[in-house]
Amino acid sequence: MKKVVTTLVFCCAVLLLSACSSLDEFVIINRSDAPLEVVYAVKLSVTDKAPGKYQVEEPQVMGASELEKNDRPWRRTSKERCLIDHQAGKVMVRLAPGEALLVERTTNYQGHSSEYSDQKFNIASINLNGVRGSINLEGRQAQTQFQSKQYYYEIVYQ
Repeated sequence: MKKVVTTLVFCCAVLLLSACSSLDEFVIINRSDAPLEVVYAVKLSVTDKAPGKYQVEEPQVMGASELEKNDRPWRRTSKERCLIDHQAGKVMVRLAPGEALLVERTTNYQGHSSEYSDQKFNIASINLNGVRGSINLEGRQAQTQFQSKQYYYEIVYQ
């Protein structure tokens, strides 16, 4: 009996200490028939690693048709298609038709109405310029325009 109780206590402790986490990706998809210029700015970092600096990640792209895969094959954009301003925290990418751009990756995003998610989302603004006009999103609007899909959040330019 003592062995059963010890095993149950151990199992309960393991379950309590193990935490589930999710990796949430925010992508912009170009569904138009012409290139799309995407300019986005990241928020100023307030982490201990880089206080007062911009944490700008290298932009990554893939074919939009590959987004439904569990293991998405993101690849870095070529230097000819993007400009990164590390001082200002801005990134400009030319997105080809049928291509998706990863602009943000965060963990444990809890939806647009969560204050915790507001702190996790690192994009300050997004500007899309293409053949069908421009879309300018600032602040929280840049976050809430992403629509939830099964494996990611998206903004589609058509």
